[in-house]
Parts: sequence; C-alpha cells; structure tokens
Amino acid sequence: MFFGLIIPNQCYMKKKILLFSLFVFLSLRMFSQVPNHINLYPNPASTTIHISFSNPVKDAVKVSISDILGNKIQTIEFSENESIDIDLTPLQLHNGLYLVKIETGGQTYLKRLLVKS
Repeated sequence: MFFGLIIPNQCYMKKKILLFSLFVFLSLRMFSQVPNHINLYPNPASTTIHISFSNPVKDAVKVSISDILGNKIQTIEFSENESIDIDLTPLQLHNGLYLVKIETGGQTYLKRLLVKS
C-alpha cells in the first residue's frame, strides 16, 4: 500500500518535470534563432566583445547588454558601417551569463554572452 501511494506521485512529478523541460527547451529554441551572419566573439569574454555581420549592414545597430534577469546594463548605438567593439571593463560585469540584444533594420536578435575573468 505504501508503494501504491509513491508510484502515482512519482509519475505525476515526472510528467510535470517533462512538460517543464519541454517548455524551457522550446522557449530557448524560439529566442536563440539568430542567423549565422551575426557573430559575437570571443565567447566567453573577459574585457572586450566584437560583433560582426557576414552580410553588409545598411542601418544603424543598437546593442543592449542585460543580465540574465533582463535588467539592462548598457545600451550602445553604432552607425551602419562602424566596427562594433564593446569594452566590458567599465561595466564591471561579474562572471556569469548575460544577454546581448542586437537591433538593426527592424530586426531584433538575441545572443548569450558568458563573462569570465
């Protein structure tokens, strides 16, 4: 009788965990759909990051860096032909995961950045 009570609860928890895992996986896939023509390097980074585009950019580029909770740390705008190099030193970022939002030509892309000292 004791095992009869545990097994249904375990099955219920496994289903909840499976559904939650599926939700997280699909959410990350949806927000990580960044075209191959946008490169953020080095990653992991410590002092500077560079963003490059394989295709020419015809509009200004706006780059926002946020922590993993979505708190905006810095937003920088670049002209259409300007090299995108961002010095992380003045931002005093701690080791961890950050989000880099890249906006250009009416499109928004999201990249993950790992900061390591």
